[in-house]
Amino acid sequence: MPDRQFFHCFGCGKGGDVISFVMEIEGLSFPDAIELLANRVGIKIESNETRRNEWNLSEVMEKALKIYRDSLESAGGEVARRYLIQRRLSEKWWSRFEIGWAPPSWDYLWRLLNKAGIPSKAAIECGLVIEGQRGLYDRFRGRIIFPIRDVMGRLIGFGGRSIAGEGAKYINTPESPLFHKGRCLYLLNVAKDAMREKGRAILVEGYMDAIRLHISGFGESVASLGTALTEEQANLISRFADVCYVCYDADTAGQEAAIRGMYLLQASGLQVKVVVLPHDADPDEFLSKEGECLQGPFKSKPPSSSLSFKNKRESIKRSLSAKENCRGIARIFLRDFIARPCPLYAPNSCCLGGSQACLGEYAVELWGK
Repeated sequence: MPDRQFFHCFGCGKGGDVISFVMEIEGLSFPDAIELLANRVGIKIESNETRRNEWNLSEVMEKALKIYRDSLESAGGEVARRYLIQRRLSEKWWSRFEIGWAPPSWDYLWRLLNKAGIPSKAAIECGLVIEGQRGLYDRFRGRIIFPIRDVMGRLIGFGGRSIAGEGAKYINTPESPLFHKGRCLYLLNVAKDAMREKGRAILVEGYMDAIRLHISGFGESVASLGTALTEEQANLISRFADVCYVCYDADTAGQEAAIRGMYLLQASGLQVKVVVLPHDADPDEFLSKEGECLQGPFKSKPPSSSLSFKNKRESIKRSLSAKENCRGIARIFLRDFIARPCPLYAPNSCCLGGSQACLGEYAVELWGK
């Protein structure tokens, strides 16, 4: 009802003003909805950060991204281009995912930012440069750059992948006024519409995993930035989807991370399913070799608690003697399941009985052996 400045849906019964409409449709918080509407009508909302600096931090980040992207296309980016092609990521996808290159030079980015008139304080606050004893130097050096945007598409951070085998394989922008690692998901800004349309999300660990899934037609995929899933990330997913497929690496660390994440996803109201990949494979590697074969795993899997039990049991078996096996398994699972509700079989129960029902045949197997 435009004349009254509010809406009402006769299907679901929801209604409200323009702000609540944008919050509902875009999956935004109240402040983000206000900012989106202000931008559409040309109103600039001034924050404490913009008052302190002539350069807005978001503008500094966008300038840095342009430098990284130009670097990938330059003569000095040949080694990065070869690496991306070896990873079966062709040139047509580089601009789609805004991939860049941070040269191994000590202060390549800082020199160009400084030349553009960006103050050192702003560059440091953005996490782009580090202040050392001999002056400022670049945080990302010799790395493929993946820009991280929030749900509204604002550039808030970067992920960097080393291609020379030196230092950590991946590093991210540190915590900053813009970037909070546990509150964002890689590619959520482009995946949210597909998540809403399909009613599901596919959660992976890494940047390349998410990119590969998007290229392969799974536009509802997001990545948890290679870190343990947080409650804020789980809530972000639940804004746009009802079901979440967890597709972490098939190694022990990946499966343990999937188990921990399942509890948070369930607590946020999501139905959780787990995609089981071949041993030691990751989604990027699997899709690069198998292509459409990944369609098969997106079907119902055993209850998440059963999968948790099976994975942990196998992990314990590798590290404990046969006699210690049952004691070790029972100790871990009594601790985990007594403390957690069992949404699959006893929604309001945190007792051992609910956990036993949830374990089903695996409980019999545990105490039977």
